[in-house]
Amino acid sequence: MIPAQIKFVWPQTLIEILIILAIIIVARWTLRKAVKELVHTAEANPAKTFKRLGAKATKTMKGSKDPTEMFMSVDPKEDERRHARMKTLASILNSVITVSVVIIGSFWLLRAVNIDITPVLASAGLGGLAIGFGAQSLIKDVISGTFLILEDQLGVGDIITIGDVTGTVIAMQLRVTQVQDMNGEMWYIRNGEITTLGNISQGWSNSVISIPVNIDEDPFKIINLLKQAVKELEGDQEIEKVLLDEPAVLGLSNFDSYIANYGILVKCRGNQQWGVERAIRAASLKVFQENGVDTPATPVRTVDEKSN
Repeated sequence: MIPAQIKFVWPQTLIEILIILAIIIVARWTLRKAVKELVHTAEANPAKTFKRLGAKATKTMKGSKDPTEMFMSVDPKEDERRHARMKTLASILNSVITVSVVIIGSFWLLRAVNIDITPVLASAGLGGLAIGFGAQSLIKDVISGTFLILEDQLGVGDIITIGDVTGTVIAMQLRVTQVQDMNGEMWYIRNGEITTLGNISQGWSNSVISIPVNIDEDPFKIINLLKQAVKELEGDQEIEKVLLDEPAVLGLSNFDSYIANYGILVKCRGNQQWGVERAIRAASLKVFQENGVDTPATPVRTVDEKSN
């Protein structure tokens, strides 16, 4: 038990309490400031590294600007992800600092008014041991969540696949990750249960766009028109922002009695191919209409009925 013999000597005890409170406030502010500076330094170091590499490339390859531009350029998407990751870590560290300072300061204040905290510490040690055995899964979830954030395996807004669940990350915490699938259903996945994770947003996506044309059209003419349609998309910033390579007209893919299908291959950022597909289909249809190319009509079969 905690002894109830509280000792308060005026004004020495009050001064001691005020000093302890001042130390708590200063310590919390200093540690949070250190975390902020640490985050700022971590965000600034990659850019400095790229600049050093760029300067070195300029000396090595004189007369060429490409190496310098390549080394000094920083992908805005990667920079945004780094900023979000460091912001998340800063929030976690600030919470840990606040809790730790408050607990230590509380014990210090109790000692200032002559309250023996030894029994409290002994009870906390035994209680913590008991809780540790009963909360192994919780600890596993927290540790896994920490490494998910540190290693940037996923982030808010990423499209991921965990087991049978595919969707967008809505929120990421130390214990659970919230994923919303394509049907709007929200999934709460414990971080400790994530053993295999696929991140579509961090990779790239290939797509073969099938363009159907009437079988009577000249295939070489169609291929040239499709190349013209792809060429017209150059300069579109929204399209170029997600494209990783120039679209390639593959040519005639297959045909039947009525329709000939032509393929166009596009390589885009992860899960960003849908807008490019729509733009290429629209550009192709426009070019076909301008050059009098017939789009395939739905075949209608006529059945003659003989009267009895």
